[in-house]
Amino acid sequence: MGITFSDGSEASYGAVLYLRWETEDGVVVKLVESKAKLTPLDQKGDIIKAELCGAVFASRLMTYFEKHCTIKVDRWTHFVDSQTILGAIQKDSYGYQTFFANRIGEIQKAGSVESWRWVEGRKHVADLITRGATPEELAEGSVWQEGPDFLKLPESDWPVKTAREINPSVAEEIGGLRRKAFSALVSGGAQPRKWSGPTSVALVRLVDPRRFSSLARLCGTIAWMRRAVEIWLGNSQAPVRSKWEARPYLSVEERETAFQDLALAAQDGVEFRDTTLDRLVVQKEEKTGLLLCGGRIQRWDEDRVTVPLIPCQSWLATLLAREAHEENHEGVASTLLRTRRKAWIMQGRRTVKKVLNNCVTCRKRRAKMCQQVMSDLPQERTERAGPFEYTTLDLFGPLEVKDAVKRRTSKKVWGIVFCCMASRAVHADLTDDQSAESFLQAYSRFVALRGHPRKLWSDRGTNFVGARSALCELHRHLARLQAASLEDVAAKNGTEWKWDFHPADAPHRNGLRRLL
Repeated sequence: MGITFSDGSEASYGAVLYLRWETEDGVVVKLVESKAKLTPLDQKGDIIKAELCGAVFASRLMTYFEKHCTIKVDRWTHFVDSQTILGAIQKDSYGYQTFFANRIGEIQKAGSVESWRWVEGRKHVADLITRGATPEELAEGSVWQEGPDFLKLPESDWPVKTAREINPSVAEEIGGLRRKAFSALVSGGAQPRKWSGPTSVALVRLVDPRRFSSLARLCGTIAWMRRAVEIWLGNSQAPVRSKWEARPYLSVEERETAFQDLALAAQDGVEFRDTTLDRLVVQKEEKTGLLLCGGRIQRWDEDRVTVPLIPCQSWLATLLAREAHEENHEGVASTLLRTRRKAWIMQGRRTVKKVLNNCVTCRKRRAKMCQQVMSDLPQERTERAGPFEYTTLDLFGPLEVKDAVKRRTSKKVWGIVFCCMASRAVHADLTDDQSAESFLQAYSRFVALRGHPRKLWSDRGTNFVGARSALCELHRHLARLQAASLEDVAAKNGTEWKWDFHPADAPHRNGLRRLL
């Protein structure tokens, strides 16, 4: 069995470790190790801090012994002479001031808090560490070497007390170790176990809901704070939870209670208009004073579930509308309907519209996409006309083909395309060279099959400037064409001939043939 004693004073603090064996010849107790340290100057006058530091040394001695010694200890017992320290160790570390919370948390992590006991100062051997001792008091066979005499008695006869047997007045001293805000919250209610409206409002104000952007996280924080206070109060009349409820997560009931606390805090200090309340079925809960809404009077149903009434100016209304909208990013009506599953927001439509306007995802969906601005089509392409009545033409090439006579040789030919503006019908032909005579022959073959068009379009070929080095011959051909002779031939057959050269860098002016 392992035993430790710890103590602290204004001068020093420390701990000592003993091992206890029960043999046939009796009980044997031997000193193993001890550790002491001077109390820092900033802790002078605060004996509680020194006592707690001594208890930390006791837990560290136990951990060090178990790690480096081969002797197996079946159980441990720790002794302190301060009932305040014993009571503080039994409670969870949160809620304490930072100095006490860190050290109590280390003690609780090292081992079970049930192994700590209280013993009076006269029989507490660790007093030798704090008040000093002479060499004779530390000699072999002394109390320091073999431990107090009561350790050799049966455990049932030890003059010690457990945490349940300490003086109830120690609870006030333990309260002095808490944080001020936490202590004010716990002591706010008249009865610890019954949560009143002011206590719930104080809990919410302590958290400051405007620091949260998610309703789920806000409810979770309130629920954890509520559970912390209930555990801190140590209410023995609380119902026993099942094994799965004891796991470190929140239940549905705890989250619903936290939401009711938020709704109660939102209603605190708010006066609702009589004109608004006259249109709704509103009732007040007797226990907490929470205003509940059952819907509009015209649609009232006694079996309908009531929900809390929330003012539109509260941050809770914004978070509730944001949570309902982010489920599916629906419109105003659907989002408002989702919010009323949990609460009835006054002027809820206005709140929901504000949330939708600030939603980045919805603003991206509603954004108008850029569209291509197209010019109007020519009149010849939209009105009724016969085939090739309005025709556009163009040359392309050169192309290498085998000579019709000399099969082993090849020559260059140029293609010519006639395209109908109305039906987009295509007539293709070949010219042997780039002379005006060859073009007139191709044009004659075209009109022999399709008839004379009313109007023709072509360009100067400036859109081929990028390939000018390869098509320079085509440019010279277009420049040598006899436009006047061509116009005479066309005029005789009723063609309104015009050699129209479109502007450069404007392919949309004659885009129909460019597609081919």
